[in-house]
Order: sequence, then C-alpha cells, then structure tokens
Amino acid sequence: ALPELEPDARVPATLSPRIVQDILRDDLGFDGLVVTDALDMNGVTKHFGVGEAAVRTLEAGVDVLLMTRDEYAARAAILAAVEEGRLSEGRIDESLDRILSTKRTLGLTSTPQVDLDALRDRVSTLDHVALNDEIARRSLTLLSNKDTAVPLPRERSNVLVVALNDASDPDAGRYFLRQMRASAPQHSYSLARLDLSSQPQEYSRVLADASAADVIVVPAFVRVRAWSGRIDLSDMHQLFLNALMQKGAPVVLVSFGNPYLISNLDAPSAYLAAFSWSESSQRAVADALAGTSAISGRLPVNIPGTYAFGDGMSVTQRSPRMGTPREGQFSPTLSERVDSLMEASIADRAFPAAAVAIGRPDVTAHLKGYGYLTYESETPVTTHTLFDVASLTKVVATTPAIMRLVEDGKMDLNAPLATYLPEFGRNGKDKVTVRQILTHTAGLKAFYQFYDQGITDRDEIIEFIFNDSLRYEPDTRYVYSDLGMMMLALAVERVSGEAFEDFVQTHIFAPLGMSRSGFRPAGGEGTDPSVVPTEVDEAFGRGLVQGEVHDERAWMLGGVAGHAGLFSCAEDLSLFAQMLLNEGRLHGQQIFKPETVERFTARFPNAIGSDRALGWDTKSPEGYSSAGSKFGSNSFGHTGFTGTSMWMDPDADLFVILLTNRVYPTRDNKKHVPIRPAIADIAFESMIDEPWMIYR
Repeated sequence: ALPELEPDARVPATLSPRIVQDILRDDLGFDGLVVTDALDMNGVTKHFGVGEAAVRTLEAGVDVLLMTRDEYAARAAILAAVEEGRLSEGRIDESLDRILSTKRTLGLTSTPQVDLDALRDRVSTLDHVALNDEIARRSLTLLSNKDTAVPLPRERSNVLVVALNDASDPDAGRYFLRQMRASAPQHSYSLARLDLSSQPQEYSRVLADASAADVIVVPAFVRVRAWSGRIDLSDMHQLFLNALMQKGAPVVLVSFGNPYLISNLDAPSAYLAAFSWSESSQRAVADALAGTSAISGRLPVNIPGTYAFGDGMSVTQRSPRMGTPREGQFSPTLSERVDSLMEASIADRAFPAAAVAIGRPDVTAHLKGYGYLTYESETPVTTHTLFDVASLTKVVATTPAIMRLVEDGKMDLNAPLATYLPEFGRNGKDKVTVRQILTHTAGLKAFYQFYDQGITDRDEIIEFIFNDSLRYEPDTRYVYSDLGMMMLALAVERVSGEAFEDFVQTHIFAPLGMSRSGFRPAGGEGTDPSVVPTEVDEAFGRGLVQGEVHDERAWMLGGVAGHAGLFSCAEDLSLFAQMLLNEGRLHGQQIFKPETVERFTARFPNAIGSDRALGWDTKSPEGYSSAGSKFGSNSFGHTGFTGTSMWMDPDADLFVILLTNRVYPTRDNKKHVPIRPAIADIAFESMIDEPWMIYR
C-alpha cells in the first residue's frame, strides 16, 4: 500500500499502473522482468477475485504472476480479457519478449537443463556459507538488555534452554543447544521443548526446573504464518513466558524468525531478534550470547507499542571466536596451504606431531592439530594436545609475570635485580637491572651444563648462579641467557609471596581462560600419554620424555623454571596472542594496559644492534627470521628448542603459532628450521584487506 502514489486504497502496488507502468517503466526506465508477490495474499484477494486480479496485474505492466489461488481461473480470465479487447495481444507479447530475452541472456534457450554435476561448485559454496554467516551476525538486533544480560556471564552458570515451537518439531532447539555448548563450553546446559501440543503438566515441570537455573535462554522458533490471523505467540506460550519471567533468573528471549512475538509479553531481561531460524542464524546467536561476536543490528520494522523502526542496542565483542579463514579476512586457500605444508613436513619426518593457530585479535581463522604423538603412535594431535613449549616459557609465563608486577608498582625495570633478590648481587652482579636481564644484555653466561660439573640439585643450581660472576660489561653485548630468566622467576616469588607456577596461573592464565596451560612436576613415575613426547633421553637415562619438561636444567629445578617448563596447547596460546594484539584486553577485561604491552613488545633501543624487546624477540631487519620475510618491522615473537614458535604482527593484526616436537626422537633433527618462516609467510600472504573481496 503506497497511498502517496496510488490514491485508490483498494489497489496494492502490484495491481497499480501508476506505480508499475508510470513510475517503474516510464520514469525510471526499467525494462527488466517485473514479478508479483504472492497473489493469494489478503491485500489482493480482499477486493479482487482471482481472474480480475490477474488481468489488473497485466494491465499494470507486470510480466510474471505468482501464487494465484487458482491458476486455471486466472488463465481463463486473461484469455477472455484478450478476446474482449481489454488486454491486447501486444501487451502479452511485451512480457513474452522480456521473459524470452532473459532466458536467452542466461543461456536457457540452448541449455535449458541444470548441470547437476556442477551444483556442488556453484551452489552453497564455502564463500556462500561465509557470506550467509556474516549477514546472520550483522542482522542480530538486541532490543532490550536489562542488567547486561547479554552476553551471558563468563563464569560457569546453569543455563536452561527452553525452545518454544509453533509446530510439532522434536528437533527444535537441539542444533542451537549444540552451538551454545561450542561457543560457551564453560556453562552447564539443560534443554526443554514446548510446542503447541505440549500438555499443562509439561509447562509446570519446566517452570519448576527454572528455579535452579542461573540464566534462562528462550529460543522461539515461531514464524509469521499466512492466514493464521496473528503474529504473536500462542496464548499458552504467552502465559508460560510471563510466568517464567517471575522466577527471578534473567530470561533472554530470542526470536528466530518473528520479531513481533514480543507483543503482549512482560518485558524479558533481554530480547534478541534473529529474523530466521537457519543454522547460520542459530550459530550467530550462540556466538553473540557467548560474547564472541558483536551485536549491531537495527530493527527494520515497527513493532506496535514496543519498538520502533531503527531501534537496536550495540554490544561489542567480548572474546575471540573460532571462525573460518573468510571470517578472519584470509583467503579461502589459507587452510589448504597450511595443511599441505604440515602434511609434507610430517612425511619428511621434520616432526611427528604439530599444531597450528593463525588468526586476528577477534577471530582464530585456522586452528588444527596434525600428525600423531610419535611416528609410531596412534593418538592423533588435537588443538588441545599439550606440548612442551620450551623457551616460549620466557614470554608466556615469565615476561607477563614481570609485566604484572611492574603494572602493580611492585617492580621497577630499571632497578637492580638484587633489589628483589639480594643473593643475586654477589660477585659484581649487584647493579644488573631487570631490564638488562629481559633484553639479554646483563653480562650473564648463556647457560651451564650443570650436570657436567656434578650439580643436579635445585638448590645447588640456584646457589651456583648466585655466586657466578659477569662474563662481560652489561649493555655492551647481547648474549641470549637462560640464567637470567631463571632468576626472574625467583624474583617473582620473592616479590609476590607466591610460588611462580601459582602466580602465573592466578594472574595470567586464569583471566585469559588458558585452562590447559601450566607447569608439570619433574621426577614423576612413568609417562603421561596425553602429552606430546619430546626426546628419548640417554644423558639422564629418562628414556622417552613424555609429560615432564625436556630441558635438563628446568628438569633439575623440579619442572618449574623461568626459562622453560611450561606446557600449553595451540588453543590456549591463541588466547594469549589475541590479548596482546588487542592492546592487553580479552574477555571484556583489561589484563594489561595498552602502554604496558607496547613497552614490552617494542624493540628496545640500544647501542649494540640487538633486536630484542623486553623478553621478546623482534623481527630481524635482514637475513633469516623465523617470522618469515613478510612480517613487519614491529613484529615480535619467540621460539622454543622443542620446535615451537609464536609470532605477532601488531600492524597487520596477525598471529601465527606453530607447535611441534621436532626433537623426537633426537634433538639433532633440524628440518623444522625452514618450516617456521614458511608458515608465517603463508599466513601473511593469505590476508585480505577488504573482507568483501572474498565474495566477488
């Protein structure tokens, strides 16, 4: 109904010559096909019969008529109108010409049949699915959100999912529940389904169950149905929802298809409109409720008495999510290229086990395990499989621990380490600063093979380092040293009053959700089959090292050290990288201040040509770099002896993590060296600056 253009209130646009012929055809010059909406709708049938509606539609200039209630009666009326002279054959021929011309343009005159073999390559491709997911996410419209009910709490909660359905579909809500569990696995979920055939006792049972819920999510699979006479919920569903909202727990109502169902309801804690119940929409809602996707939609209609056209609340993304390469603005070939490289590397026996994570601050675009724990094992590697990350310990545990203490005002980078660890100041080391140790310019020896000197006890090692003397004047050379990082871990314990492993768990890993990361005690009995093994140790007679630290010095220190000893997985390390690329923020929390992240990850100015940052390495301006040839000059990262590496480019918002056990069965294997830069280059080359390029 367009009363400004068609004054006759009985005539909808489809039947109006003023709109179709005068404006669309004549004024706008449109000569393509004009197709009706459904001719069986009340806007047409209220005033016109089947035959009259068909004739008026053609008189208006329409070419293709759809969904009349009686196609035979419509055809007979059109023939009669031509015989009577009301419609000319020329008018019929105009539409026929347009239809045939369109068919010729599409090649349907020469190849009228669909090539069924080509469907898989042309319909519902990965690009189509990715675009569909993007549209679904961006269409989500949040219309109320009391007490920030959306997104759901990050803390473990009991979530009751009550699926309302206006049809008898036993599967309603099951796919949505699976997506909720995938997007927010920390919660405990239960599902109830209520449809129009549900009995009163079923509604009563769900209301009783709601008393134990911390949060109630109500996905409503209700459509606007033709000839139903209503666009809101059924009376029974309305009564149930109003009773449910009196239970006390926050109620998040999600409309999968019909935004009008909020009419005649008490206000829920949150109301989210998704406009369809496609799998894309259900995935989008699950991510939005988990806080792994932003909400930005605006209402495209008026909901009388409640919300107006254009209403909608914005919610920023709280946590990163797992996505496809397209979602992370990478080429669709990213995963194929990484898979090819990793499979070839395993076949070449560069390593038997690996895991790769590539992504942006908000999306992990590729996360996958490769190979098996050993060449002989039948246990496949997953994204949760634990690796001994070796020297990544320095930047994932020790450096952020120092960052935490510096931010809290408990440690000064320019203060001597002996300020916090007095014993370290012996034999001329009293002026060595925390900053010099982090940049490996402190004058310390690189490492000692303590066991060659008969030292195998933790206390003896620490006392030996306390009594050691400097090997060069600080700030005059760069010597990568494990000894300084060992001392920093001890300093963290002295300053904080907590065991080093407890400090990093409490202040770093737990806030980031790195639930699988941590240190493992040395000297345990047997091996841990859930952890990727490293080397077959002959020097200490440990045999296959699996489940305890590979580094001999960290092992003699009991498995917990500042230079090595951390075990982690690709998924956990992704969260750590995303926090750093997101200026210290993750899960809605400011873990570190942006200036702290910048201070520690930027190349530290010096007069000796070192490329080190505070704890971190940076990309060498020339020559070989494990970050490859594409990463920018502001990139920072680190590697580990067992075959691990982690690199981030803050200018490109890109991270690449590679975990391997290249030391299995022996550390003499060096085939991993060219693989690190190769995978970094693949990731960088696969980036797409303009996200919509992938759909063109």
